[in-house]
Amino acid sequence: MIVAAVVIGYGGLAVYEAVTQTEAARVSASVQLAENQAENMNRALGSVSVFADESPGGNASQTESQPTISETSDIDTLIDHWEPLYKDAKLAYVKFEAAIDNAKTSAIRYFTAQRELTESITNPATKAQAQQDDDRDWALYRKWESQADSALAKAQAIGTQLDDMDAVLRKLELRTDFVFDASSFQEIPAAISELNAELGEFRAASESIRAVTASPFEAN
Repeated sequence: MIVAAVVIGYGGLAVYEAVTQTEAARVSASVQLAENQAENMNRALGSVSVFADESPGGNASQTESQPTISETSDIDTLIDHWEPLYKDAKLAYVKFEAAIDNAKTSAIRYFTAQRELTESITNPATKAQAQQDDDRDWALYRKWESQADSALAKAQAIGTQLDDMDAVLRKLELRTDFVFDASSFQEIPAAISELNAELGEFRAASESIRAVTASPFEAN
């Protein structure tokens, strides 16, 4: 679960004394939100990973008094375990993605404000230093952005596996709840068979009656 790595490397976004407190607060809050959502997503995905590890074929160990998920034989009980973890993971992904987008938007506003302030400096040496600092911050941000995008892509890939697992469980639930007697309707009803057994006699009788019955169109 490497989602937490999304926040590593962002600390280098230093705030100049000249930058407005509003922009600095915004980017700081956005990054903090991304950090919190990364932690929340780690917990959510970690919980679902435990579920997956304990599903048939998993190796997670449990105490004797607490059976593993893989030992669950009732589909309703299994889904009761799965559903809240799955919902938490899906919600964590949505929040995680939104937090990253918000952090990116705040960072762009931050850099825009910084560049404008840098351009307003008239002293060449001071301006050059400010540009150097801006470039360094931008390089650090780009590193963070790459890590964030990578973490989000991996979280999305995990989410796809979770969706597949949910579909499998729902299929099992549907199969378990569906009532169908495969042994029924394999034999002809008795009334049909019994009448068919006497069909020859009825045929013979009908032929005899037909033979002695004149056509209604024959002249008497």
